[in-house]
Amino acid sequence: MEYLALCFFLLCLLPIILLCYIRWHYGELEGLGFPVIQPHWIFGSNLNAHNEVQHYVDLKRSEKYGQIYGVYHGREPLVFISDPEILRIIQIRDFAYFQNHRQFFHQHEVWNELLDFIDDEKWSLVRSQLTPAFTLSKVKIMSKTISDLCAEYTESLAKDMVGQNETEMIFKRYTPPLLMEIIAKCFCGITIPNARDPENQIVKDITFALETDSLRFDWTSTLVTILPFLTKLFPMYNTEVLGNIKSFITGILKRRGISEDKAHLQNILSKMFLSGNENNDYNRLRITKSTAIAQAFGVFNGSYEIVRVLPLVLFHISNDEEIQKKLQYEVDKISAETVDHEAVSHMPYLEACITETFRLSPTFIRLDRRCTKDWEHNGIRIKKGMSVMIPLWPLHRNSKNYPDPEQFNPDRFLPGNKEKLDRFCLGTFGHGPRNCIAKSLAIEMLKFMVVHIIKKFKIMRRNDTRLCYVKGNHISSQYIPLKLNLVKRN
Repeated sequence: MEYLALCFFLLCLLPIILLCYIRWHYGELEGLGFPVIQPHWIFGSNLNAHNEVQHYVDLKRSEKYGQIYGVYHGREPLVFISDPEILRIIQIRDFAYFQNHRQFFHQHEVWNELLDFIDDEKWSLVRSQLTPAFTLSKVKIMSKTISDLCAEYTESLAKDMVGQNETEMIFKRYTPPLLMEIIAKCFCGITIPNARDPENQIVKDITFALETDSLRFDWTSTLVTILPFLTKLFPMYNTEVLGNIKSFITGILKRRGISEDKAHLQNILSKMFLSGNENNDYNRLRITKSTAIAQAFGVFNGSYEIVRVLPLVLFHISNDEEIQKKLQYEVDKISAETVDHEAVSHMPYLEACITETFRLSPTFIRLDRRCTKDWEHNGIRIKKGMSVMIPLWPLHRNSKNYPDPEQFNPDRFLPGNKEKLDRFCLGTFGHGPRNCIAKSLAIEMLKFMVVHIIKKFKIMRRNDTRLCYVKGNHISSQYIPLKLNLVKRN
């Protein structure tokens, strides 16, 4: 009888404990100097997040509450900031207060050990070791390989159009395998056999792992925000696929010896992978084989954003005949054989089109920084442990910096104009020490892809061309695959 009474007591106590756990941080945002969106009694401020396009939510909230406001993401208090001056202070001047990213529980070591998700001294050491592999001089060395592969893939598109003048551009057949080949050759020193084969298993696995439409954004994603430990029951990622990728990368790092070029990424990661217990700093900071594997995976992960950006660049170009003609004119000044780093570096209109695409259609919805010690500025306070969210859509539509912000206008970023803009109103790659390590590489790859496509094809809209965003995704601005046609140019 006493046993049953105890069980009954514990059963009654459990909901109270869970409720206290869920609401533990409620009330922490109030009184910090900015408006707070009223939370649901257990689900936080985003009860219907899985049924809403998240960047549209950010735009509406910014219009209503201003450039600084608080949100309870489930049980987690977040501070949303789109004021460029405060973002400059957070990312540059007061970096010591915001040196880490927001904490996530990915439930897989490949994701948990990515550069973006490690902290403090461990992040600093890993970043310093990776940096030499992503310098502009390294990008220049890789540029010929990147350009040749882009030319090869674009030529295959033309060959597939035998007897046709116009065809639909199937981006998923073009961009993912091209990116896999570029990363494999430039950073791993290997060639992926038959990368263009739709049944190539490693290309399928990496694409599946990185494609956000494979992630779970339903009612369970809302549930996980209030009970994070449930990620074990509702994982966002396919562990079997990540296991296959881990085995693939492990094989590369084991098989390859340390090359003469100490700044080659494969050399850096092989050394990290093989050093193990021999390195005291690695032991102290828990830098393991999984850390090395994660950084290799991170190169694929970071570069994969191009899969989402390239269709958007071509979509915006296709919407305006004059813009496309200007770009064609700039691209046609050089022959296909001379498309190299030097050539694309002197294409201001191409760069302006890419930058304007990043502004108008950022692929990430928000960036973040985690406060590591109490911070205050002009009456605004952020407590240690809270995360600052940088909503890119409202930031990139700052009408003071970008007149007519909904208009695709590459001229904003041409020499003579871009110098007048506040650079902190463009947050695509972040700013300060925690910015994107591979920014130069990403832009270089995009330039080559766009140049080789524009040289051979005109981009045409179809009757069913629509840019429609998917609900629920709070990581990237996921959209239904764009439908565009390619028309052979004379």
